[in-house]
Amino acid sequence: MTISAKDIRLMPIASKDANAMVAQLHYSGKWVRNSQLHLGAFVGPECLGVASFGPPLDKSKVIGLVRDTEWSNFLELNRLALDERLPRNSESRCLAVARKLIFARYPHIEWIISYSDGTQSGDGTIYRAAGFDLTGIRPNRTIFEFSNGVRMAAMSMEAHWSSPRMADLCADLGVRHEYRTRNQWVKLGLARPLPGYQLRYMTFRDQAVRDRLTVPILPNSAIDDAGARMVRGEAK
Repeated sequence: MTISAKDIRLMPIASKDANAMVAQLHYSGKWVRNSQLHLGAFVGPECLGVASFGPPLDKSKVIGLVRDTEWSNFLELNRLALDERLPRNSESRCLAVARKLIFARYPHIEWIISYSDGTQSGDGTIYRAAGFDLTGIRPNRTIFEFSNGVRMAAMSMEAHWSSPRMADLCADLGVRHEYRTRNQWVKLGLARPLPGYQLRYMTFRDQAVRDRLTVPILPNSAIDDAGARMVRGEAK
């Protein structure tokens, strides 16, 4: 059966099912522990992906982006992970449907924020196609590639250094499993920071909320001006 993006339906699923799907399908292999809302992407009876939402890890850093926002008035898209069997445009379809569903069912949610990492995914084509606004572009030097090809965020390298994933990595690289800073990994010649940019996207319940935005909405041309046009770490 040929699948169309329009065949995708989103329905809430249990966190344990969502986390298992993220572990299987997301490039990081990791779910975000504070995710609260998980929307499964169904085609017929089969769930072929998930979009997970929750509060940002540090609300204080982003709450001021929209004036007069309360602590419970916004969400972050923590993970979007889809099966490769889904067709082109499935990501933007899921984002658009999720946006509509969240604002309809949870009226206290006024806006949603998410980030696109050019080093790991791309410059956010899926967000722009789903009607999200580009509100920020900044260099990102927090993704590292190890000499065996494994890519990992600096936070995982440092804050989660004792994890089984890091233990396996150390074994593969032939070094002792112990705490190291990102700079120590670089000095050992076993890791290097990857060049790239992080792009911030936001979407709003209505125009009245959008009008409270305290930062400018950037034109798509700003991506080219910053040299941030990328797909999985490769400049376009």
